[in-house]
This record gives sequence, structure tokens and C-alpha cells, in this order.
Amino acid sequence: MGTSFLIFLLLFMGYFWMTEFRTRAHRVILKENELWLRPYFGLGKSRSYSYSCFDGFQTSKQPGKLGTKEYIFLMKEERRIACISEFYHSNYWELKKSLGEKVQFLGEKKFKIVYEYRQMFR
Repeated sequence: MGTSFLIFLLLFMGYFWMTEFRTRAHRVILKENELWLRPYFGLGKSRSYSYSCFDGFQTSKQPGKLGTKEYIFLMKEERRIACISEFYHSNYWELKKSLGEKVQFLGEKKFKIVYEYRQMFR
């Protein structure tokens, strides 16, 4: 393997993990009328969303080396605005229950790896 290939591989892996942390590894705070998200394990800039701005949420079960994990995708105009992951959140089921009381459940979306990768790099 050439040096340029190794550099490309390292850059790609770094970009992949930073995208994963930006899109899925959030600190989530549910308040009475809004949801607060901080990407990068809570180190990024906070964003707040009124629950009414979402059309609803979808779930997806995604397989991995550590088993199948469920993800919540908060949707607006058929776009994913935020993700809450069973993998990154130890209180995932409590978050899901609380969100279900404030945001409409739109159903489960079947996992398709090509679609998921496309969504990550949007």
C-alpha cells in the first residue's frame, strides 16, 4: 500500500467518525416545550427545537457488531433533523417514551445501508 492510500484511508475514517459524532452522538435535554441537542457528545454548539416544528419521528433498527440498536429520527418535511440513538444514550427508552408524548410517531423505517450512508453525508 502506498503512503497516499494510507493518508486517504485515515482521512476518510476521521471524516466518517466526525460525521457519526455530529449526527448521532448528542447530549439530549427534553424540556416542557422544546428539545435541546448538543452534538459531539455534548461538546458542540447547542441547538433548540420546539416540539411543534417536527412532523413526527421515525424509528429504525440498525444491526452492528454489538447487536441491533434502535434509532429515533426526528423529521421535518421528510428530512432528518435530529437522531437519538440507543447506542449512545443509556436512557434511550425514557427519551423515546417522553418524545412519544410530545411528537407524533410516524412508524418504523426499514434499515438500508446505502440510504443510511447517504443520510450521514447530507
